[in-house]
Amino acid sequence: MSDAEEEEGASSSEALQVVVIFYGGFALFQLLIFCLVRNRFPKLYNCRKSVEELNCELSERKWGMFSWIPGVLRVSEDELFEQCGFDTVSFIRILRLGMKLSLMGCFVAIWLIPTYSSSPKDDSNINVIDPLDELTLGNVPTGDSRIYGALVAAYIMTFTAIALLYNEFFWYISERHKFMSRNSPQNYAVYVSGIPPELRSKRAMGDFFRFLFRDSILEIELVKKISEMNDLKDDREGIERHLAHEIGDFEDDGDRPTRLTSSGFVDAIDSYKMELDECKKTINTKIDGLEAEWEEHEQKVAQAKSANEP
Repeated sequence: MSDAEEEEGASSSEALQVVVIFYGGFALFQLLIFCLVRNRFPKLYNCRKSVEELNCELSERKWGMFSWIPGVLRVSEDELFEQCGFDTVSFIRILRLGMKLSLMGCFVAIWLIPTYSSSPKDDSNINVIDPLDELTLGNVPTGDSRIYGALVAAYIMTFTAIALLYNEFFWYISERHKFMSRNSPQNYAVYVSGIPPELRSKRAMGDFFRFLFRDSILEIELVKKISEMNDLKDDREGIERHLAHEIGDFEDDGDRPTRLTSSGFVDAIDSYKMELDECKKTINTKIDGLEAEWEEHEQKVAQAKSANEP
């Protein structure tokens, strides 16, 4: 290393070497850790297999520590399309687009590297002495015709990107129509909000939309937004977690756990059981009341509709 390089810091070659060793080693370390833990924690790394509603054939495939790499590369787009959805395929194709552009960059480097490295020395590039810097555009002297090599490479990369994007747009339009035309409930379900009070029953909603769309309506469901019920459900789940924890402690050491309440220290298991029973009774009472209110509301809607009919 020259005195000038020592004053300015590490050379480009040394900096690249440090980056490759540090980040490359860190990437390999992360890959090794992933390969070791992916089969040990299936709920974290294969959630589709752990959640019954999300289960699919791909999630049931078993691979070894390293055999998953060629395994996932052999999965076709059709399989991903059917089992993982359109968004997954689109995301992977975006990654492939970046990979193709990177490969094109490697291709143009086939003539750019020898073009740059063969540049003659003059006053404009006399200070370019690092072996890595000599392979870059910075080594081309002012006014040298080698600059056109970079111009040609820029045009090639630009038109390659345009062609790839053009192809992806046509693929997206075609596959999007294909995906939306599948016989799947999510492609034919419509969510409607702001429903007026006189239509807030399945019968009234069904009559209204069938009048508009004839035989296009298959089924209608009304979703009730009840924040109080959600709070009660959260309370019940919290009590169940505490009760399970206290029972686990009792089974481990054999001592009945206690908890501090407004009445003093009481048996934690009995206390949480009583709270859970009370919470369940409150939820059931609330559900019965809501169902009664909803039946009354539907009767009023039906009566109002009958009164308005000639």
